[in-house]
Amino acid sequence: RSEFGNPDLSISTDYNLDVKWEIFPKDDEVIAVTGFGKLIQDPINKLVVASSTNDFSYVNSGESAYAVGLELEARKNIFKREISGEENDLEEKLSFGANVSYLYTVQDFDEEKIREETDLNVEFTNEEGQLTGASPILVNGDISYLREFDNDKSVLATLSYNYYSERLYAIGTNNDLGNQFDEAVGTLDFILKTNLSKKFGISLSAKNLTNPTVSRFQEDTAIGDVNVLEFQRGIDVNLGLTFKF
Repeated sequence: RSEFGNPDLSISTDYNLDVKWEIFPKDDEVIAVTGFGKLIQDPINKLVVASSTNDFSYVNSGESAYAVGLELEARKNIFKREISGEENDLEEKLSFGANVSYLYTVQDFDEEKIREETDLNVEFTNEEGQLTGASPILVNGDISYLREFDNDKSVLATLSYNYYSERLYAIGTNNDLGNQFDEAVGTLDFILKTNLSKKFGISLSAKNLTNPTVSRFQEDTAIGDVNVLEFQRGIDVNLGLTFKF
């Protein structure tokens, strides 16, 4: 399927409210809880246009949409110690960080609004739905080891994990063919940074280590869910050299 833009789109207007509580056990540690809400007027969403080719485009899918969520964040040292160096104190520590959020979104669909504002013909499969591209659950975590040495030398190694739950990719606009969803995916990355002197450093990154399969499926009331896309991004390895003048 092809995809085309929509010059008749109106700019969305967002109203946001955040309430946050946080505490700092130490100068480099934090525990935080955030509740948030969002009202979106003229939300923009991706959908399947009612046509012979079932192309993708973007529309102001209704009058408004709502999103509410909760986010938990923590950064904590597993251990930390000061080491006496030749000129000043050095540091060694092992720390972890985590961020978990839950998001609920809902919007009503308005076919007549789209017909009045654009040249597109749309007949929504459902009367309401989620916002496209918004994962209900996001999880990010990392564990890092830092070791400083004399003469501006240091090593920082980080292993990080990122996950998003199943999310709406495109809104369905057909009696039988429903929404398209991206299936949940988790990725694992490793990053190593070293300073060999005040001016010279080496970095190594290996991203998407588990190389998960990325899948997308379409709801079909006649025959069940149909897989429409499946691929693997591959592992991305980079080695870099830095020199500071």
